[in-house]
Amino acid sequence: MSAVTGRSFNFPDATCSRKQQPVILIADDDDMVRNFLVAVMKSEGYDVLACTDGQEGLELSRKLASKIDLIVTDLEMPHMNGVEFCAHVRAERPGVKIVIISGSGNRQLTGVAQDASFLSKPLDLPTFSATVRELLTEN
Repeated sequence: MSAVTGRSFNFPDATCSRKQQPVILIADDDDMVRNFLVAVMKSEGYDVLACTDGQEGLELSRKLASKIDLIVTDLEMPHMNGVEFCAHVRAERPGVKIVIISGSGNRQLTGVAQDASFLSKPLDLPTFSATVRELLTEN
């Protein structure tokens, strides 16, 4: 899967014969952070989709027929914050794993985000990668 930026979504060919890799949806309004996370997750072998905010992420989730295994989202974004975004996606895709990242250090997560993993920016790459691996191997 290719990373998606802007509003034009690219989806993989359904006839693709390679083994299905976990799908990660990254939502962050900071281009540098988002592009870095996409590159890191792709280098670790994951299929990655990316968007600039929660509203765009929700649209992408609704257009994607395949499973989304993990959402990595910034907490504070324009149009729809990370917690609202995750609540909408979880209502439609129960069981999706969530990592919320924030530079504000706000760990007061409520509702659907209470069971999300929280990581502070700037991200420690080994911790981030380990968190993703751990969440994707949980039952």
